[in-house]
Amino acid sequence: MPPLQFPSLNFTLYSLLFTLSTFNPHTPHPIPIFAQPSSPLSTLLSTLYTELTTFPRMIHHLVFWKMKPIAEGRTGKENAEILAQKLNALRSIIPIAVKIEAGVDFSGSDYDIALHSEFKTAEDLNAYQKHPAHEKIIEWVKEVRESRAAVDFEG
Repeated sequence: MPPLQFPSLNFTLYSLLFTLSTFNPHTPHPIPIFAQPSSPLSTLLSTLYTELTTFPRMIHHLVFWKMKPIAEGRTGKENAEILAQKLNALRSIIPIAVKIEAGVDFSGSDYDIALHSEFKTAEDLNAYQKHPAHEKIIEWVKEVRESRAAVDFEG
């Protein structure tokens, strides 16, 4: 089971560890300096340092849609809301996804709706994209969207 991740806590702890360390130009990571290597504080900081520098990287899948002004008898905003509901419902249908979160834009940006999903591996992302429930949504959204932009990255 992967370790729990708390990004803001990880950043704070990593900052603390970096402050308590020095940089060795011959290694890619700072090397912690501890006065007494066997002390409880040293053990705790070493463990935290190891956890923070080896946590698993996730595959992020981001998709943005601009909806047609009118499609299938509904407005673009109505279709965006329906799409968000359909995508968020995939959480319980496709458990291979670590995270699926879709929402309708409220700020008037270039796109009407966005999806952010996370996967443990690129293979998991591919399996998600080929899942029948996902493919059914793709077929529907092709009829109501004006444009689409997507990016996948590891982070």
